[in-house]
Amino acid sequence: MEKEYNNIQPWNFSKVLELFATNHEYENIKVSTQGELDDLLNDDEFNEDDRIRLIEVMIGEFDAPQNLIEQARISEKINE
Repeated sequence: MEKEYNNIQPWNFSKVLELFATNHEYENIKVSTQGELDDLLNDDEFNEDDRIRLIEVMIGEFDAPQNLIEQARISEKINE
């Protein structure tokens, strides 16, 4: 899991909308927990469609859906 291809560039994703939406109102939001995401998605103000929003969801370094993890295990066995 510590292969070089897992080293993703540390981009500042909060600047993406600033780059592309300069003439429009936008909002960058960063969440780090399931609770923060749930609160955000249930927030009435957030659910107004008055601007474009980017939600940056912070997850663990090796977090992945279970089916992707299983596929990686199968691929690893095939490639041995």
